[in-house]
Amino acid sequence: MAVRIRTLVVGTSSSPIVVADYNSLPSPSTVPGQFYWCSAGVGASWRPTWLGGTYYNAGMYYSNGTTWEFTPIPYNADQATVDAGTNDDQFLTPKTFNDSSQLSGKADLSGATFTGNISASNLANTNTGDETQSSILSKLGFFKYQINTESVTVNTVVETIVGNILIPANSYTSSGGKFEFNMFAIKTSTVGQITFKAYVSQVSNNIGSATRIATTGALTLSARYTPFRRKMNFDGTNLTGLSFSSGAVTDDVTNTGIQGSLPFDNTVDNYLIFTITLASLSDNAYLKFAEIKNF
Repeated sequence: MAVRIRTLVVGTSSSPIVVADYNSLPSPSTVPGQFYWCSAGVGASWRPTWLGGTYYNAGMYYSNGTTWEFTPIPYNADQATVDAGTNDDQFLTPKTFNDSSQLSGKADLSGATFTGNISASNLANTNTGDETQSSILSKLGFFKYQINTESVTVNTVVETIVGNILIPANSYTSSGGKFEFNMFAIKTSTVGQITFKAYVSQVSNNIGSATRIATTGALTLSARYTPFRRKMNFDGTNLTGLSFSSGAVTDDVTNTGIQGSLPFDNTVDNYLIFTITLASLSDNAYLKFAEIKNF
């Protein structure tokens, strides 16, 4: 049974005929020029008929005498389309998203706490090995970033190692590269002088066989909060920078001294070692901060 409803249509007095759904429409050849309204859709909604599916949506249909014309509507992608991950003009339902192979092998990281290595196999769906703290920071431009909060307190006049930073093997290509180190230390009083030094060694925490690459010289008694910074260049063979005997606190200065240079083996692990030397037993000092990064 068909029911007529009143509708204002500009330029015509005809009104659409209401039917239950697409299956209730007559043959378009028998009602040319007529509008029909389907009250409900029919078929699988994720694949409309104009894409080869079975779905006919609810709404207005017009007979051109041969076929039924209607306005296409947005539609949902089927599971295969979602899994392919290349379509950008179809909708995604919660179910096809949940079932998608695009999520296969991905780790559920909700509430996770990382205390060791991060496995790349679950994060990238390929087994690329474990990323360590050093390798991640190296890719970000840092070999290592460390903050020591009074972890080593110096209260002796003997030169004391207060920290070291690993420069991993093969951190540079054969063409070389550049890095900058920054150190910040605090002296608790102003009785005697303080001296900062930086060394490069293939052994951590040992300056016996290390090569000094920077020193501040003995700073004034009032020097309590002191930065220590150098930029170093590696040309593939040698490490060079401001004169290794320069007493400058930083290399942001004009210096007429001879450039410092030493052979640097990039194929093995190297360590940047920081030391503090006090001139008075009445003083205490400690490393507050140290970092090394590419630039």
